[in-house]
Amino acid sequence: MNKKILLGTIVYDKYIDIFESVCLRSLKQKGNIPALLEDGYEIRYYIYTLSDPNLQRVKKIRIKGVSIEVFHFSEMDNTKLLHAMIEQSIGQDARLLFMSPDYFIGDGSLYNLCSYSNNNNLCIAALHMRVDFDKFLRVMDENKDSISNPQLVSLAMENLHKSWGESFIDEDSNNSYFSGSAVQKINKNLWSVSFRIPTVFLAKFERSDIEALPQFDYWDWEWPATLIDDKRYKFIGSSDMFFAVELTQEKENIPCTQAGMIWNDDFRVDKRHSEINRNFLAVLRGN
Repeated sequence: MNKKILLGTIVYDKYIDIFESVCLRSLKQKGNIPALLEDGYEIRYYIYTLSDPNLQRVKKIRIKGVSIEVFHFSEMDNTKLLHAMIEQSIGQDARLLFMSPDYFIGDGSLYNLCSYSNNNNLCIAALHMRVDFDKFLRVMDENKDSISNPQLVSLAMENLHKSWGESFIDEDSNNSYFSGSAVQKINKNLWSVSFRIPTVFLAKFERSDIEALPQFDYWDWEWPATLIDDKRYKFIGSSDMFFAVELTQEKENIPCTQAGMIWNDDFRVDKRHSEINRNFLAVLRGN
């Protein structure tokens, strides 16, 4: 059983604070890194950052039981850094979890993700939602304890970023055609989501993946089609198993809305993987 996990994060500029208060906090929850270590996993964390005096404190980060290495670069080229992570994971025969500094994953999500099909070369995609940066930070300040997946779903729905808040398809005017996400409330604590471009969170890389990822943006927009062709793609559609949020500034990443789009089931981007994902519903359960 392969129990080697490589975590990778690119941190620069303003993201150092959010990395420490959001990403690291979520990883340290009992059901994430501690649960993996207790189950015998070997975890290495590679942090890529700038050669900037303000970022030197990254070297002081400690997670009990985890080997952490910090790499400082004179410039941030996300594609080159991604390729460096892939090379490391292939060389160590490890699966790579790429964590953006503004991601927060629910307590237990990391253990569930790594426990699934860990003897093959699957790359596992899952749904994550954008939440309002400032509102969610205030919520986290008020919730110092661990946050379970159902709790995280409820908090996300109460503090959605505009990009997701305007994707409810029972509204005549919504952004589902442009965003690729179509949300419908089922009952008080249950939502369904048709999501056309879910993010690969955990990947077991092969050498061919470097060629399939010539640009960083290919991660969500091109590469999944290759994974589907290679029968290496799986999508987790249950928030009980995995759920994450991405803190997003209020005026960033806002898709267009359009009237007359009630019950829309189309997406402006015509990709094989987006068409395949159209056939699946993610089910989000709050508390």
